[in-house]
Amino acid sequence: MPRRPLAACEIAPALHEEPRVRACAAAAPVPEDCVGAAQDLLDGLVLPRNPRLAATLLGRACAARDPPGCIGLARLHERGQGAPRDLVRAVELYQEACHEHEAEGCDRLRTLERHEPGLRRLLAGAAAFHRAACDGGQREGCDRLGQLYRDGLGGPRSARRADALYLKSCAAGLAIACDRRGQLKEGRVLGRPARDMAAEFYRRACDAGEPRACMHLALVAGVQASPSLPPDRPETRPPGSSEPASSAWARAATTSASTCSCRSSRRGPRGDRRPCRSPPKLWR
Repeated sequence: MPRRPLAACEIAPALHEEPRVRACAAAAPVPEDCVGAAQDLLDGLVLPRNPRLAATLLGRACAARDPPGCIGLARLHERGQGAPRDLVRAVELYQEACHEHEAEGCDRLRTLERHEPGLRRLLAGAAAFHRAACDGGQREGCDRLGQLYRDGLGGPRSARRADALYLKSCAAGLAIACDRRGQLKEGRVLGRPARDMAAEFYRRACDAGEPRACMHLALVAGVQASPSLPPDRPETRPPGSSEPASSAWARAATTSASTCSCRSSRRGPRGDRRPCRSPPKLWR
């Protein structure tokens, strides 16, 4: 999640006082404000048209793992509007949204696979690049190569290879890779779900500052979290708690026995539906 506020020189002078632009430019941006302001900057009706700033704002939303932000930025990279045309980067961003069960991201991935000439060759080149980076000790390279293996892009699909790459990247300290490995362990991608192991990796990512991991940990444990609050803010812990966010979630979960089963309306990377839970809120 972005921690550096945007500098004044990165924002057009006429937009310095626009409330949503200011909220997105803060050190802890509000993703909804980023996406809303970016849409207005692209339309040019409410705000002066500025595709480059729109791409910057969508990038900040996506960095906070907001699926609409990732989809919006992917579309700009796909079209070469406000950002360089880069189909490989667009695929990576659609993957981010799809793995958060945003149906539009999954649909765009499948559409690009079917209709974009030369994409497979580009993805194969990207896989080779990320493999070299991973072998050279770059944890982000391992994580991105794992994403390609997980979805079968740029090579054969292999959840086990993806799992090994996420583990390597997680062990090197990349919190988002810990969260991704938790998602693999929790789902049926590798066979029988291993929710205890998933919870352990969610806990690592949550304590390392990955807000989505705190939500995933809470859902595994059977409690409801707020995905918009990063774990280093006191609001993410139960009232009166000063312990690490993940410990607070896990302890609170053991006292909550009431859960119900349902089906999510959002689809996963390959069109699968994932189970979800609707537990009671511990606080508002």
